[in-house]
Amino acid sequence: MIEGAPVFARPVGGTRLIRQIRRRSPVILWALLALCGVLAGCAAPAGAVADRRGTDGTSLLESWGDISGGLLTSDFGQTSPRYVTFVRPTSVAARGNFVYVVDTGARRIYRYDRTTRRLTAYTQLAPGADWEIYAAPDMTVYLSEPAARRIAHYDWNGMLINTFSDDANLGRPTAFAVDEATGEVLVADGLYHQVVGFNPLGAAVSVIRPCGAKAVGMDSMTAMALTRDEIYLVDRIAKRVVVQQRRSAACRVLGEDDLTDPGAIAVDRFRRVYVGDNYDDTIKVFSPDGRLLAQYGGSGAGPSHFNHIAGLWIDANVLYVADSLNGRIGMLLITPQPTKGEK
Repeated sequence: MIEGAPVFARPVGGTRLIRQIRRRSPVILWALLALCGVLAGCAAPAGAVADRRGTDGTSLLESWGDISGGLLTSDFGQTSPRYVTFVRPTSVAARGNFVYVVDTGARRIYRYDRTTRRLTAYTQLAPGADWEIYAAPDMTVYLSEPAARRIAHYDWNGMLINTFSDDANLGRPTAFAVDEATGEVLVADGLYHQVVGFNPLGAAVSVIRPCGAKAVGMDSMTAMALTRDEIYLVDRIAKRVVVQQRRSAACRVLGEDDLTDPGAIAVDRFRRVYVGDNYDDTIKVFSPDGRLLAQYGGSGAGPSHFNHIAGLWIDANVLYVADSLNGRIGMLLITPQPTKGEK
C-alpha cells in the first residue's frame, strides 16, 4: 500500500540528477535510489511502456501511488484487526477519502479510508462475476447484481435501501451509471442491447436504443459513463465507444482506430474520455471530439503498469484504476485543465 507524491514521467539524466540531489538532500537521494531499484526489478517487457504525454507535450496523467490492501478492522465474524491484501479487484468507486473496492477474488466489498489507511468490509458478495459499484455523493452505494438482474442501492452501513429491476426490459444488466442531478439510474442491458432508465423510486421510465436502427449499433455493452447530456457505452466486440445523446437520436463513435480490447471507461469534467484497453494494458485518453490525446501505462507489475484494467473511476482530479490481476487500485493525478487545442 503506497500513497505519496506524483512520480513524474519526464526522463532526466540519472547521473546528473543524482549529483544535483546529493548536494541538496541525502533523504531525497536514498528515495530516488530505492525507486530506481523498484523500477529495475519490476520493469515491463521492452516496448510495453506507453506515452504518458499529450500531443502537445502536456502531461495528462501522473502516477500517485497504489492501494493494495489495508488493516481490516471490521469483517463478518472477525474478532480482531488483521491486514488483508486485495485478491482480484474488479470495480472501484471513490468519494473524498473513501474508496470502495469490489474484490471478486475475496467475494468482498471493502471501504478503504485514505486518512487512516484502514479497511471496513462493506458487504459480502454472492458467487458470480461482473459486479460494478457506484459511490453516490450522499455516501450511499449502488451495486450491480447480474445474477438477480437488478441494481441494488445500499446505505452507508450496507443496508439495502431500494432495487432497480424490470423483467420486461432488463434481461442482463452489464453496466450502469447514476445521474447525480436527478437520481435517475441508467442501466445497460446486454441481452436486449438497450439502456433502461429508472426513476429514484425504482420504476422503469424510459428505454433508449443507442443509435436506433442506424448502422452504428451495440453488439456488446460492457461499461458505461454518463455526463449531463451524453451516455458513453463501451462496445467491446466492435472495439469502440458509442456516445448517445440523452435527449435526441444523435450519436457518434470514438476509438474505432485506436482501441483493440476496450473495457472500463470514465469521463472527466472536461469531457475527456478515459478507456482501459486490455490488449496492451493502457489507458487511452480521447478529446470530446474523439481525437486520441495520449495513452498511459503498459503491461507489467511495476509502477505505472497494469495487468487487466477492470474498472475506472474519477473523483476530483484523481483517476482510480482497478488493476485486477496485479491485485491493487492505482491512483493517477489528472491534469486539472484542458490541454492545448481542446475545446
